[in-house]
Amino acid sequence: MTHTRSTSRSARRLVLQGAVLLALCAVGMFAGLTTHGITSWHEAQRLVVAREMHSAHEWIVPTINGRPYLAKPPLLYWLVSGAAHVTGGPPNLGHLRFVVAGAITVSVFGLWFFARRLFADAGLSRAPQAAIWAAAMLATGILVVRSARVAEIDALFLPVAVFGVGSIALAWRTHRDHRRTAWGWVVVATLAGIAGALAKSLPGLIPLAIAGYGAIATWSAWTDGPLDTSPALPGIRPRPLRAAPACPGVWANRTGLVAGLGAGIALIALNPFKPASLASALVLGVLVGPAAATLVRLAHPARLAAFFAACSRTHPILVLGAPLAALWGWQSLAASRVGEAVAADQVAQELDSNFALLPGANPLKMLEASSYGVGIASVLCVLGVALAAHRHRLARWSWPALDRRLGFLLPLLGSEPAPETCTGPAAASPLRYLVFCWTLGGLLVFSTAGNGHGRYLTPFWPGFALAGGWLLALAVERLPRAGRTLHVMFWALVLVLALGQGLWYGWARERAFGFRSPRALAAELRARPDIDPARICTLGFYRVAIDAYLGCPTQPVGDVGRREALIGIRSWTLAELHAHACHGGTWTVLITDDEDGAATLPGERRLRDAGFIVTPIALDAAFNVGDNHASRVRAVRITAPRTVSAGG
Repeated sequence: MTHTRSTSRSARRLVLQGAVLLALCAVGMFAGLTTHGITSWHEAQRLVVAREMHSAHEWIVPTINGRPYLAKPPLLYWLVSGAAHVTGGPPNLGHLRFVVAGAITVSVFGLWFFARRLFADAGLSRAPQAAIWAAAMLATGILVVRSARVAEIDALFLPVAVFGVGSIALAWRTHRDHRRTAWGWVVVATLAGIAGALAKSLPGLIPLAIAGYGAIATWSAWTDGPLDTSPALPGIRPRPLRAAPACPGVWANRTGLVAGLGAGIALIALNPFKPASLASALVLGVLVGPAAATLVRLAHPARLAAFFAACSRTHPILVLGAPLAALWGWQSLAASRVGEAVAADQVAQELDSNFALLPGANPLKMLEASSYGVGIASVLCVLGVALAAHRHRLARWSWPALDRRLGFLLPLLGSEPAPETCTGPAAASPLRYLVFCWTLGGLLVFSTAGNGHGRYLTPFWPGFALAGGWLLALAVERLPRAGRTLHVMFWALVLVLALGQGLWYGWARERAFGFRSPRALAAELRARPDIDPARICTLGFYRVAIDAYLGCPTQPVGDVGRREALIGIRSWTLAELHAHACHGGTWTVLITDDEDGAATLPGERRLRDAGFIVTPIALDAAFNVGDNHASRVRAVRITAPRTVSAGG
């Protein structure tokens, strides 16, 4: 009877916790889902591409304005088109945002599921509480909620990272505890990797490689526990566990110091005379140092054998190879349809716009994003780093002190500090290494490569949430008198974050910044009988969001600052617009207001100088573009051109 009552209480507690998480996601990410209009170029681009694929019944080649758009694989477009099939009608903004918010909600529940097991395996006495805390932190993370509200494609990385890394961790646990392969978890990790590759190409595999298998490598390099060096290969009998080799002197630490210093110098050399370079070099050096020391320690034959044995039962070749094969298959099919040259050119342009080696401000931008991106968890991680750094501070500038203290970054997120006799975290729970790689690993990767957008850290936000739940549980354990106060304060902050973000995105943002979306402008243009939506062009700027709301493409004129392959349409010169107007009658041209309030708008002057008769069109809707959205978009009608300008 006692067991039955305990089981019933546990079931009720799980249902209550699940309801709380669902409520947090509903308020923060779904309330007023389409109240605010499209303001992000990326969101508009995804919607237009999904709509074109859906209307053409195309499943292989994404298109934008009828031209191939292979910058991203088609998984998001498939999901949006599927949602539209369920509800009927073409894909709209609600379908797009629902898919992205739904993916994040699945991630929240997935993190809750895996965290319960990982925390319990680590021996945390408050494992169920820590798991619900971690999931709640992820559900209310500032940049997490923003990803849902503006339908960032990077949000699809969250379920990929949670289920992929979590499954690798549980497969690794089976290897450590039972010396066998957990094929179920390996298959889940592989499917997650395939989803990541079909969502955003190769970057979709980074969290699995860095957080999942990076944690195994880091544990193999630093653990002082027994090592399993018997790989799961035919004909090899399992050998007894062997003791971990002693710390290899000072060379690993000195290598880390030299590598960190070298990375910082390289960053400064590639970005001279930039104020942020020195601070960025310091951040990069702190991240590179432990990574280099880990590689040196992993080179020890016994530790390398332990890493290989773990990989033989967690199967990185399958988990990472199958997604690569799926990506190659899609790219081959797409290239066979559009041509190898077109496909290669678009891939090269995408790489050029998203990859840069050691950009000067990247480390600081990544550090800034991680300091607030997951809300409460980010704050707890900052406090945890500060406390650990103080506890393991560099006592004096000498080789013995540096050799003894260099490893302070590695045990930051563990429950106990490393022994003084070893620079790494001795006999620590493997969870510590997983959290370490799932947080600082992402910072390291995107500090050395990328263009500095905080959204690139999206698949690493679950690692910060996991660390936050762990740190809060440790604080409650070690401060029993303040435990109840901390518990109440935490849920109060979670409630404030959920309600605040729900109100902002679901109501206040549209009222404060509705002029940043062209929704009202497009609706007014479509409602006017004297305006043909198919004969609208934009002079000197281009916003795909206008196309998304009009339901047809606008024609850019002049330099609009976007590549033709990206927007799927070639920009006309004024002479070409003149020729079309001569033979096709009236066009509506959207122009930008002059910031200094001049009586004659620059766009109107350019059109008149090109020989057009320009008639202003009175519009009530406000839509602003440009720096700080300071330039208002207006409409004019051009008719009966008098002469052809030599310019354009």
